[in-house]
Amino acid sequence: MRIDFAKALFYIGFALICLISSKSSFAEERIVGIDIRGNKKIEAELIRMNISAKVGEPLSTDVVRRDIKNIYKLGFFEDVIAEVERLPEGVRLIYVVKEKPVVVDLRIRGNKKIKTDKIMEVVQVDEGRIIDLEKVRRSAEAIEKLYSEKGIVPTRVDFTIEPRGEGMVSVIFDIEEGKKAFIKEVRFVGNRDIKSKELRKVVYSKPKSFFSFITQRGVFNREEIERDTDRIRLLYLDRGYLDVNVSKPEIVYSEEKKGFIVTFRIEEGKQYSVGNVSFEGDLIAPESELLGLLKTKGGRIFSRSELAEDVSKLTTFYGDKGYAFANVEPRFKVNREELTVDITFSIEKGKLVYIRFIDIVGNTRTRDKVIRREIPIEEQQLYSSSKIQAIKGRVGRLGFFEENIEVTTERVPDAEDKIDVNVKVKERPTGFFSIAGGFSSVETFIFAGQIQESNLFGYGKRLSLSAQIGGVTQLFILNYQDPNLFDTDWQLDLLVFRTDREFRDFDRSSYGTTLSVGRRLISDLSGRVSYRFEHVDIGDVSGDAALIIRESKRNISSIGFGLIWDSRNNFLDPSKGNISRASVEFAGGPFGGNTDFIKSVMSTRFFFPLWFKTVFSVAGEYGIIDLRNAGDDLVVSERFFLGGPGDLRGFEFRRVGPRVPTDDGDFVIIGGTQEVIFTAEYIFPILPQAGLKGVLFFDMGNAFNDNEDLSLNPGDLRKDVGFGFRWISPLGPLRLEIGFPVGKRLPGEDPFEVQFTVGTLF
Repeated sequence: MRIDFAKALFYIGFALICLISSKSSFAEERIVGIDIRGNKKIEAELIRMNISAKVGEPLSTDVVRRDIKNIYKLGFFEDVIAEVERLPEGVRLIYVVKEKPVVVDLRIRGNKKIKTDKIMEVVQVDEGRIIDLEKVRRSAEAIEKLYSEKGIVPTRVDFTIEPRGEGMVSVIFDIEEGKKAFIKEVRFVGNRDIKSKELRKVVYSKPKSFFSFITQRGVFNREEIERDTDRIRLLYLDRGYLDVNVSKPEIVYSEEKKGFIVTFRIEEGKQYSVGNVSFEGDLIAPESELLGLLKTKGGRIFSRSELAEDVSKLTTFYGDKGYAFANVEPRFKVNREELTVDITFSIEKGKLVYIRFIDIVGNTRTRDKVIRREIPIEEQQLYSSSKIQAIKGRVGRLGFFEENIEVTTERVPDAEDKIDVNVKVKERPTGFFSIAGGFSSVETFIFAGQIQESNLFGYGKRLSLSAQIGGVTQLFILNYQDPNLFDTDWQLDLLVFRTDREFRDFDRSSYGTTLSVGRRLISDLSGRVSYRFEHVDIGDVSGDAALIIRESKRNISSIGFGLIWDSRNNFLDPSKGNISRASVEFAGGPFGGNTDFIKSVMSTRFFFPLWFKTVFSVAGEYGIIDLRNAGDDLVVSERFFLGGPGDLRGFEFRRVGPRVPTDDGDFVIIGGTQEVIFTAEYIFPILPQAGLKGVLFFDMGNAFNDNEDLSLNPGDLRKDVGFGFRWISPLGPLRLEIGFPVGKRLPGEDPFEVQFTVGTLF
């Protein structure tokens, strides 16, 4: 093609002249007004905030070009142009925008194996919002990932955008579902020193089992399968195989097995031991003391996880001395001939750091001081890693907040030796109102109600009023507890009560009060002293029971001493820790009243967190009462009667204990002077999101008379097994338990006992 260079030069020159004249004219013209046109849903003010051109300034092409880019970045517009309207006094700058359409209809089509609601949880497109094509694409990918996680492969997701009038569109995701796929076989090739059985424990990839429809074991998930490479490698590094090489998983679909075969190829290499362990840098303690903190020692098999734990221990050790930003870095020297690894911990201690402020947020009801007294460190004190780490557990076990308590630290700007501690909590309901019902062959039906506030006026005090009315029982209790009396470590517990109950052989009515004062001795140990006054009336003794049980009116005046160890991680719903109690009560004598006895009770309960957020709990109790000063009087009101929701759940309330035969062939339950109880529970989540839990339990125990030897022979103890449900329902906490006696039942005992409680949180 022939090029006319003279004509080309003419046009280029003409264009340059026009451009220069245009720029010079822009420079001479001033902006007298700025208008926004074309916007319908987007506020003009939002657009103006992204415009840098100003009224009164010269018109500039660079500024206009920059403004157009900024308006585009808002993501709301398909097109943005700038127009100039020349006026005698200057120019009017006009930005004309064309808005992206709004999504007025969002649909999911083709899904049968996953509900639409579940799919919508991963979709980033919302009706009523301006469409964003990038979010539409990401949503399609998220849906495919969701199907992959559920093992439904291969699943294809396409989307279409259809116009629905001016400025409106529909977004439709079309899903072509695959089939539910499972892993049918997992192979490990090349492993010699670590058996395949051990490798299977750490990988996601497991063959489908009979219960896979419940447990989802073996569901094909490519991302998790590929992560198994790292899981295997970490296991080898924990066993000292520093040169291990694990290939990407080979995934093959087998028509014969109707599922996937996953193969991992492993080159183990040699096993290394730890050689010399040393320290360098800023040492604040002798090397021998630092070595004593470590699991990593010379001669032991090298372990990556133990090394990481040791770095954490050293960091905490320095942190407890005030060095909040100490840096501990392990350095390695590998000797491949001797198969050893020399490790040097290089330590930079940094500066001593002090706590400036402790900020608490999220407590809309609970007073700051209630939380602060659980925080084991104060403002202006030297930083301590262990104390900072203890904050979450100590505050959480109050039971006033949700589990997701956040404790963070933040450096103070321009102050290298200061740090702020932030504690973020979320309040949970602490008030409790309940109604309860239960069945028994004696009561037929029991009705009970309780109103309780565990965080009274936000001060951490507890007040409860409860009542129980049944065919043979009436019970009224008012209880006030102050765990920090006058903001000290002293504790106050005041109980006022009245009870009336018709037992099988007698009636018992009483009223009285108990006042306890205690003090926290150390972190988890408290001691207390209590005084009890109770008036007890034993009457309406029936038949031959009158030969054994006397009608009497008694005044019990006693002093008690007790110790309580409580390390539970949550007072209301614990999953780990221990609560143990020991008490002794002296009645009569110098304390007044007309009833003399010495009563001692010891109990303990442990909580152990297990897999899948399940909890195993085991408890035991032993009690003994010395009634020698009572002469021939039975003092039945203070004896031990077992049975009911507190101990042996397979038996009727207070119907387990020594029986004295009567002349007519019947018997009288008189209670024991000793008791022993053992309980085991396995608590497991059923629907965690709904707060529904299940419980399996086993109880064993008995009460023994003073003429009987305490027997720990399981054959002499009453036993029951059972199951139950505990649910935080929309109406509040619900508890249902059914207990079944084990072994031969005695006369008057039913084949099972049922109890339930339902309440409301507020």
